[in-house]
Amino acid sequence: MDLFGNLLLSSSYSLNKCSTKCLQTGLALNKGVFSPVVRIVNGAKVSNSVSLTISEWTELLQHKDSILSYLHGNFSACKTTDVIAYDLQHHEILLKEVYSKRALIINECLALTKNTAAADDSPGKSVLTDITNISITTNSSTSASENESVGVAKAPVKRSAFEAARDALAEKQIDVVERKRVKLPDFVGVAMHLQTVEAIFELEDLVQVKLGELANGAGFVNNILASIVVCIQRDTRDEKTEDLKKVFYSEKGFKIYFNTARPEIEKQVRTLLLQDDADFGLKYDDRIFEHSFMELQRLCHRQIVHKIFEK
Repeated sequence: MDLFGNLLLSSSYSLNKCSTKCLQTGLALNKGVFSPVVRIVNGAKVSNSVSLTISEWTELLQHKDSILSYLHGNFSACKTTDVIAYDLQHHEILLKEVYSKRALIINECLALTKNTAAADDSPGKSVLTDITNISITTNSSTSASENESVGVAKAPVKRSAFEAARDALAEKQIDVVERKRVKLPDFVGVAMHLQTVEAIFELEDLVQVKLGELANGAGFVNNILASIVVCIQRDTRDEKTEDLKKVFYSEKGFKIYFNTARPEIEKQVRTLLLQDDADFGLKYDDRIFEHSFMELQRLCHRQIVHKIFEK
């Protein structure tokens, strides 16, 4: 699950007066597929958060009475060493004392891999990892040919969106490097006291409605993402793979290309989605499309590029 990435079609609800704690609903990427999640952010940093799937949120609600009874002091056990635990699919619920007050803790249970060297040797590694030594330099032969043709009038040649992005990167001498990954702790979780927990459960009905809407729109968003990839593959099919990697592995280079080619890509994506609507009965939602099309390009650069180069 993409714990800390931005959510698509998200809504946020404050859990305290200063809005440092909030509950969010939205679509998060999980293995390249968008699915609805409930994210609880406990503090100013989004890294102090947990993202629950629909099934986990349902399980949490099933323990609502027990959790509130404990936080209100109705359980006799009140020592720091006494812990009450419930298991979710990817998380665990702990009821214990934090800062001498009873609290609800939701912990991430899956340990994160630290051995990156072993991950790099795996056959299924992402093609985005081996790009740190790639750099783009200005083509000297181009300058020579331009000097030889001084004084000769030439008709302006229309460049493709990809050529515009490639030339823009070359002119600015931008080195293509992979963004540094944030090192995460082995366990990620949030601790909440009574007031925050009660605020979460008060939003139960509203969250259920939002999750239903997100579940209905998730398939359409995934179709938009797949259609964007198909259209970019078609548009750049005549380009060399090496040139494509130099431009697309750079987030700035990909942005230049996408913004230049956006009208044509948007038109083709709409056509594909409307065709799927006619052929397979997949409902086309213009509201979701308008909201998601540019957001996908901005939030999912890595995933889009990975899919472009998939065989």
